Amino acid sequence: MRPALHGVVHVAAWERERPKTDPAAVVCENQLARHVDGRNVHGSVILGLHTDEEFTGGGVTVWDCTPQDVFNYPINPGDICFLDRCVWHQGNPITSGMRWVIVIFYSVEGENLSRADSRSRGVHKVNASSLLESLKWIKTTGAHGMQLQGGEKFQQSQQQIVAHPLDEETRAILKTQRDEEARMKEKERRAKEDAEKLKVAAKEQEQEQEQEQEQETEKETGPISAPDLPQDETETVRLLPPVGTAGIVSLLLAVSWVAWKLSRRT
Repeated sequence: MRPALHGVVHVAAWERERPKTDPAAVVCENQLARHVDGRNVHGSVILGLHTDEEFTGGGVTVWDCTPQDVFNYPINPGDICFLDRCVWHQGNPITSGMRWVIVIFYSVEGENLSRADSRSRGVHKVNASSLLESLKWIKTTGAHGMQLQGGEKFQQSQQQIVAHPLDEETRAILKTQRDEEARMKEKERRAKEDAEKLKVAAKEQEQEQEQEQEQETEKETGPISAPDLPQDETETVRLLPPVGTAGIVSLLLAVSWVAWKLSRRT
């Protein structure tokens, strides 16, 4: 791939080396464009693919030449970007759950890149193993943009966005995947609702059983009430105050004194 002028991608050349975009085919390496890692990179292509109608727009921030030269490239609804695992993550491994943007670096072969430099810099093809994960990434980002930050490998590169729409077959595959995801979410939602309804019904049934058990107990034993005391309408029941310990002692002393008196008379 050769840039036309000052790192601008020649679209016709890019079309000849256009990568496969069928998700069923992009499962191995060496399926995308040749590129070079390092200071002899003359430019790069941010690959745009139509994938999700729900994407409402965003942008890519690119540092070109120096961190002070910042260019904001728009990403229109329906565009998507990927990152090659082999390039531009500055030696940091891409772990599970991270989502990146594919940046295809290229150089002017035969002019500024010698064979020795080519071997030392590692001219190779883009690793496409992260393509499907990136497709999932853009679906969950909504309108949020993506940001690329410059490193040593990135400061001397020139950027250009080239958008390529997916064919009808691939678009249909992606639509089928989205529909299946929507069906699964709806199925999970209904399952949660049914579980909640069953929980409420079980609680109501338990309360009904407790009430029935209480009613059966009352039928067997009858209602518990205080005994009725016969009372005359003109009389009142007077309760004597309880006799305490002092009263008992006084009573015993009185009885003893009476007995002593009687014994003296006899």
